[in-house]
Amino acid sequence: MAASETLSRLASGRGAVDRYRCQELSFSFWTEARPTVRISMRPRSVVCVLSAILLTSLAAPATPVSAVDAAWQHQRTGLAPLAGAKQWILRGTKQPTGACRYSYPSKPTEIPDSGWVVRTIAIDVGGCRKLFEEGAPTAFLSDPAATTETASSGGSSPSDGLVTATSTKSAWQRVIWRDFGGVLVNAVMVQVNWTYNGSTVSGGSTNGAWQLNTASNWQLTAKGLTQLYGSGSSYYRGQATATFYNDYFCNPFPPVHTYYYYVRVWGHPNGTSTRSQSSDSVDECLALHVDIESAYGQWPG
Repeated sequence: MAASETLSRLASGRGAVDRYRCQELSFSFWTEARPTVRISMRPRSVVCVLSAILLTSLAAPATPVSAVDAAWQHQRTGLAPLAGAKQWILRGTKQPTGACRYSYPSKPTEIPDSGWVVRTIAIDVGGCRKLFEEGAPTAFLSDPAATTETASSGGSSPSDGLVTATSTKSAWQRVIWRDFGGVLVNAVMVQVNWTYNGSTVSGGSTNGAWQLNTASNWQLTAKGLTQLYGSGSSYYRGQATATFYNDYFCNPFPPVHTYYYYVRVWGHPNGTSTRSQSSDSVDECLALHVDIESAYGQWPG
């Protein structure tokens, strides 16, 4: 959008101010253990409005998609297509404070052989709507500028019993929070590697990766990586957690925290894998998009 168009919309009372004012937005996302995980945008001053107008004036026009209308803001561009993609609109409920509250699916989901991506592609703050797209990935986003820390856990069998005719497999999931320009602010990845024989899981290990944009002052203040065997060796599960912090991102407003309560991947005795995640960004001054990537094999990052 050109700067002249932005100013014209401001003068006519349409567009930029109404579409980019920093309202409070709350929703839950892919939770398993927590019924409500919240992401909040608190009311902000004219600083937020001006920041959004500036970024919008520099952005390329959004690629048209069938479900998008004039009310959608923060439309993402330049994304690799998803095979068999489908779009769906998640509608929230307007709260007395002006916030939007959403209810997301919380049941763990099996990873298809082709892998799977779920991502936001547009946000209608005023109408309490979020536009999602999901499908099989044709490529995964690369974030070479992100600072990455890694760790591993496990590698031993849950028992000393002899197991024959086994196979080994790997699966991973990465959850990424991005600003509405598409830049990674932080992310957490967990990968499990497990051995199975069709009826039990005989061993496993877990790898974790934590990514952040240090150029915009993000800090990793806590992280964790754990493994768990199900009763009777019925599954192997890896879990990564993290807390990220930024006291500059919305300065002079309150610091932003991103909490990854859990990013989980299960390996099952039949060679399939399941994933689930619960994450939360609070005290945002501008909207953040969410990407959830998952696939079999080694994480390509």
